[in-house]
Amino acid sequence: MKKPFLLICTISFFLTTSAQQTSKPINFVAVETVDSSITKDILFLNGVEWIGKHFNNANKVIQISDKEAGLILAKGSFNYDAPGSMLAGVETRNVSFMLKLSFKNGKYKIEMSDFRDAVLGLITEDDFDNDANIKKTVQKQWKAAQKETQGNIAAVHKSIKEFMEQNVNW
Repeated sequence: MKKPFLLICTISFFLTTSAQQTSKPINFVAVETVDSSITKDILFLNGVEWIGKHFNNANKVIQISDKEAGLILAKGSFNYDAPGSMLAGVETRNVSFMLKLSFKNGKYKIEMSDFRDAVLGLITEDDFDNDANIKKTVQKQWKAAQKETQGNIAAVHKSIKEFMEQNVNW
Protein backbone atom coordinates (compact mmCIF):
# COMPACT_ATOMS: atom_id res chain seq x y z
CA MET A 1 0.00 0.00 0.00
CA LYS A 2 2.89 2.33 0.80
CA LYS A 3 4.61 1.98 -2.59
CA PRO A 4 1.67 3.11 -4.79
CA PHE A 5 1.08 6.08 -2.47
CA LEU A 6 4.74 7.15 -2.70
CA LEU A 7 4.68 6.74 -6.46
CA ILE A 8 1.57 8.92 -6.78
CA CYS A 9 3.10 11.57 -4.49
CA THR A 10 6.33 11.59 -6.48
CA ILE A 11 4.54 11.91 -9.82
CA SER A 12 2.26 14.69 -8.57
CA PHE A 13 5.29 16.56 -7.16
CA PHE A 14 7.04 16.53 -10.54
CA LEU A 15 3.88 17.52 -12.39
CA THR A 16 3.16 20.47 -10.12
CA THR A 17 6.74 21.73 -10.01
CA SER A 18 7.16 21.64 -13.79
CA ALA A 19 3.80 23.37 -14.30
CA GLN A 20 4.78 26.29 -12.07
CA GLN A 21 7.25 27.91 -14.46
CA THR A 22 6.52 31.61 -14.31
CA SER A 23 9.45 32.81 -16.42
CA LYS A 24 8.51 34.40 -19.71
CA PRO A 25 10.46 32.92 -22.66
CA ILE A 26 12.11 35.39 -25.02
CA ASN A 27 10.00 35.67 -28.18
CA PHE A 28 9.81 38.08 -31.09
CA VAL A 29 6.97 38.87 -33.52
CA ALA A 30 6.92 41.51 -36.25
CA VAL A 31 4.49 42.06 -39.11
CA GLU A 32 6.04 43.91 -42.04
CA THR A 33 4.11 45.51 -44.89
CA VAL A 34 5.41 45.78 -48.44
CA ASP A 35 3.78 46.99 -51.66
CA SER A 36 0.31 45.42 -51.87
CA SER A 37 1.04 44.22 -55.41
CA ILE A 38 3.73 41.85 -54.12
CA THR A 39 2.18 38.42 -53.94
CA LYS A 40 2.42 35.85 -51.20
CA ASP A 41 4.30 33.55 -53.61
CA ILE A 42 7.03 36.13 -54.30
CA LEU A 43 7.43 36.84 -50.59
CA PHE A 44 7.57 33.10 -49.88
CA LEU A 45 10.35 32.58 -52.45
CA ASN A 46 12.25 35.52 -50.95
CA GLY A 47 11.95 33.89 -47.53
CA VAL A 48 13.34 30.60 -48.85
CA GLU A 49 16.16 32.49 -50.56
CA TRP A 50 16.99 34.43 -47.37
CA ILE A 51 17.22 31.17 -45.40
CA GLY A 52 19.38 29.65 -48.13
CA LYS A 53 21.81 32.57 -47.95
CA HIS A 54 21.97 32.88 -44.15
CA PHE A 55 22.05 29.30 -42.91
CA ASN A 56 24.78 26.75 -43.62
CA ASN A 57 22.38 24.11 -44.92
CA ALA A 58 18.87 25.32 -45.74
CA ASN A 59 17.65 21.76 -46.36
CA LYS A 60 18.59 20.80 -42.81
CA VAL A 61 17.13 23.83 -41.04
CA ILE A 62 13.79 24.09 -42.86
CA GLN A 63 11.27 21.99 -40.95
CA ILE A 64 8.16 23.04 -42.91
CA SER A 65 7.98 24.75 -46.28
CA ASP A 66 4.43 25.20 -47.57
CA LYS A 67 4.13 27.66 -50.45
CA GLU A 68 0.37 27.38 -50.64
CA ALA A 69 -0.09 28.13 -46.95
CA GLY A 70 2.61 30.80 -47.13
CA LEU A 71 4.61 29.28 -44.28
CA ILE A 72 8.24 28.47 -43.59
CA LEU A 73 9.33 27.01 -40.26
CA ALA A 74 13.06 26.71 -39.70
CA LYS A 75 15.31 25.73 -36.81
CA GLY A 76 18.36 27.95 -36.58
CA SER A 77 21.20 28.51 -34.17
CA PHE A 78 23.98 30.91 -33.30
CA ASN A 79 27.12 30.75 -31.21
CA TYR A 80 28.22 33.22 -28.57
CA ASP A 81 31.05 33.56 -26.10
CA ALA A 82 29.91 32.88 -22.55
CA PRO A 83 32.08 34.15 -19.72
CA GLY A 84 33.74 31.34 -17.82
CA SER A 85 35.40 31.10 -14.47
CA MET A 86 38.83 32.60 -13.89
CA LEU A 87 40.38 29.22 -14.69
CA ALA A 88 38.19 28.26 -17.65
CA GLY A 89 38.08 31.59 -19.50
CA VAL A 90 35.57 32.16 -22.29
CA GLU A 91 33.41 29.26 -23.47
CA THR A 92 31.72 29.13 -26.90
CA ARG A 93 28.06 28.23 -26.48
CA ASN A 94 25.27 27.44 -28.94
CA VAL A 95 21.70 28.76 -28.85
CA SER A 96 19.06 27.14 -31.03
CA PHE A 97 15.76 28.81 -31.96
CA MET A 98 12.68 28.48 -34.15
CA LEU A 99 12.08 30.92 -37.00
CA LYS A 100 8.60 31.10 -38.48
CA LEU A 101 7.93 33.17 -41.60
CA SER A 102 4.31 33.63 -42.71
CA PHE A 103 3.30 35.36 -45.94
CA LYS A 104 0.22 37.08 -47.32
CA ASN A 105 -0.12 39.37 -50.30
CA GLY A 106 1.62 42.62 -49.39
CA LYS A 107 2.91 41.53 -45.97
CA TYR A 108 4.85 38.95 -44.02
CA LYS A 109 5.30 38.02 -40.39
CA ILE A 110 8.52 37.06 -38.63
CA GLU A 111 8.33 35.04 -35.43
CA MET A 112 11.32 33.84 -33.43
CA SER A 113 10.91 31.68 -30.34
CA ASP A 114 12.17 28.76 -28.28
CA PHE A 115 15.68 30.14 -27.71
CA ARG A 116 17.64 27.40 -25.94
CA ASP A 117 21.19 27.53 -24.70
CA ALA A 118 22.81 24.11 -25.04
CA VAL A 119 23.81 24.21 -21.35
CA LEU A 120 21.42 26.64 -19.62
CA GLY A 121 18.20 25.56 -21.35
CA LEU A 122 15.27 27.81 -22.35
CA ILE A 123 16.29 31.46 -22.28
CA THR A 124 13.75 33.67 -20.56
CA GLU A 125 13.41 37.37 -19.82
CA ASP A 126 13.85 36.77 -16.08
CA ASP A 127 16.93 36.29 -13.95
CA PHE A 128 18.35 32.77 -14.01
CA ASP A 129 17.70 32.14 -10.34
CA ASN A 130 17.73 34.19 -7.18
CA ASP A 131 19.26 31.33 -5.23
CA ALA A 132 22.46 32.52 -3.54
CA ASN A 133 23.99 29.08 -4.16
CA ILE A 134 24.08 29.66 -7.91
CA LYS A 135 27.61 30.53 -8.95
CA LYS A 136 28.24 34.06 -10.15
CA THR A 137 29.72 32.57 -13.32
CA VAL A 138 26.37 30.98 -14.21
CA GLN A 139 24.61 34.31 -13.58
CA LYS A 140 27.08 36.01 -15.95
CA GLN A 141 26.55 33.31 -18.56
CA TRP A 142 22.77 33.72 -18.28
CA LYS A 143 23.02 37.50 -18.80
CA ALA A 144 25.34 36.94 -21.77
CA ALA A 145 22.87 34.44 -23.28
CA GLN A 146 20.00 36.92 -22.87
CA LYS A 147 22.04 39.77 -24.39
CA GLU A 148 23.25 37.70 -27.34
CA THR A 149 19.71 36.42 -27.98
CA GLN A 150 18.30 39.95 -28.09
CA GLY A 151 21.17 41.04 -30.36
CA ASN A 152 20.58 38.14 -32.73
CA ILE A 153 16.84 38.80 -32.82
CA ALA A 154 17.53 42.40 -33.90
CA ALA A 155 20.10 41.29 -36.49
CA VAL A 156 17.85 38.60 -38.03
CA HIS A 157 14.87 40.97 -38.13
CA LYS A 158 16.93 43.70 -39.81
CA SER A 159 18.47 41.26 -42.28
CA ILE A 160 15.13 39.75 -43.34
CA LYS A 161 13.53 43.18 -43.64
CA GLU A 162 16.36 44.57 -45.78
CA PHE A 163 16.39 41.45 -47.96
CA MET A 164 12.64 41.58 -48.54
CA GLU A 165 12.74 45.30 -49.37
CA GLN A 166 15.59 44.82 -51.87
CA ASN A 167 13.97 41.85 -53.56
CA VAL A 168 10.48 43.26 -54.04
CA ASN A 169 11.57 46.48 -55.73
CA TRP A 170 13.07 45.06 -58.89
